[in-house]
Amino acid sequence: MVTVISELEQPITFDSFFGPLTLQPGRNENVDERRWRNCKTHNADLQALLKKNLIRVADA
Repeated sequence: MVTVISELEQPITFDSFFGPLTLQPGRNENVDERRWRNCKTHNADLQALLKKNLIRVADA
């Protein structure tokens, strides 16, 4: 599981091969790692938000 931090004001859902990945504003703990990796690699919207640092993985 991965912890992801979203700086967005609204929940957002990304489509992945393994099913939807929904991130709430703030800290999202226990995000499915397989869905996260798939979205991070193949979802252009998530990639753009990662580049803008609006969504990031929390430090371990």
